[in-house]
Amino acid sequence: MICLISVFGLKAGTNIFFDINLSWSGNLQTIKGAQHLDTDSVPIININLQVFKELLSNSSTEYHLVVLFAEWCKPCTESIPIIDSISSEFQNIICYYVYPDTEKNVKFLNKYLHNQSIITKAYILDNTYKGNVKRRFITFKEQICTDCKNNVGFPTIILMDKNMKILYRATGDIKGLRDYLIKLNAHNKS
Repeated sequence: MICLISVFGLKAGTNIFFDINLSWSGNLQTIKGAQHLDTDSVPIININLQVFKELLSNSSTEYHLVVLFAEWCKPCTESIPIIDSISSEFQNIICYYVYPDTEKNVKFLNKYLHNQSIITKAYILDNTYKGNVKRRFITFKEQICTDCKNNVGFPTIILMDKNMKILYRATGDIKGLRDYLIKLNAHNKS
């Protein structure tokens, strides 16, 4: 099976074919088990816990911010520019925008990503996650954050280090993220 996916960093309109079993790591781009994702503007990459761990282990970035969002969620669409603004202030953080819906609804995500310019790469939970959006969201969230039982809405943000140690988490109101990152960076400098 051959998959068509646009890869961030290449000229617009450039497409690369990937075999379904190909795993390509480097520059924090891991594609594993990608399946015909309609990606005419922003790469949408299948992810699961194993792929996420691989992304972290290949990263030279100190902190990782997982943003669980949906394009139909108004608080998400309002928070993403704020999250982008906050994360761009800090050189030692990378964001992973994770969409927990199924691949059959990827066209809605693709339309949303095409109409905004902030998210340059998105991740969609692969078919190992079963059930509706809420069940898929909860399963992935609990795999990466066993202490996030109270964080069940959108958007949910989880800040962690390379070893998946949870440093900060929030659902809905993400205003405390900037203050936390300022304190964290100040602590690391002392």
